[in-house]
Amino acid sequence: MPNGQPGYNPKHYEDLIAVEDKHFWFRVRNQILSNLLRQISDQLKPGFSILEVGCGTGNVLRYIERVCDPGKALGMDLFFEGLQYARKRVACSLIQGDILHSCFRKCFEVICLFDVLEHIENDEDILKRIHDITTVNGFLVITVPAYPSLWSSYDVVAHHVRRYTLSGLREKVIRSGYRIEYMTHFFTFLWPFIKLIRSMESWANCKKTNVEIFQSRQFNGGSLIMPALHEIIYRILAVEGYLIARRKKLLLGTSLLVVARRI
Repeated sequence: MPNGQPGYNPKHYEDLIAVEDKHFWFRVRNQILSNLLRQISDQLKPGFSILEVGCGTGNVLRYIERVCDPGKALGMDLFFEGLQYARKRVACSLIQGDILHSCFRKCFEVICLFDVLEHIENDEDILKRIHDITTVNGFLVITVPAYPSLWSSYDVVAHHVRRYTLSGLREKVIRSGYRIEYMTHFFTFLWPFIKLIRSMESWANCKKTNVEIFQSRQFNGGSLIMPALHEIIYRILAVEGYLIARRKKLLLGTSLLVVARRI
């Protein structure tokens, strides 16, 4: 499954910027994360620190900055290309660097990794490093793609190293020194459609299709799905945001969400 192309291609940032505000996937994820982070923020004292590792273009960081207003947000990314876009979206501090080699001490009450771990070969090393710089009983919030069975050429293009099972991710988080507070699948509505597409691709040996086709599928969704259909899918998926805000557990989905506390 690992594709031999670790990390992330910074050339994708320009493509992401073109779709993040209108694509249902990003809009729903932002809604879900905003609600959860607001709940977390309400439990903390004003002035707390929150770090987003792998903030990229600042798509989620702008919501972090908004809903965690009593706190101080910081965005971190390996690539300067992404931070250039993030600077146009947020007023908080940004830093370019590798979290494994950062100089941070135990100073963050909340650390977020949104669709980051799947790009990293040594994901447990990252989790343990994050544990070191999180305050006691501080929060860790993670999203990752789910189900290894959904692996496809899209994952190769996106430079994913893996997709996660719920039990596998739970074990890694716990081994890294956290207790799970809440964990669920999401994008449940998408699961049967993505599963069908992946099965059809496998049957037709579509994994050999030109890389550019998969880039187009991922980043230029507006040309593949009509804007009106985007809105319909968004409204359907928004129901999941309502359930997750109430900490309901969804049994299926193309992504996983974890809220954990540092021990």
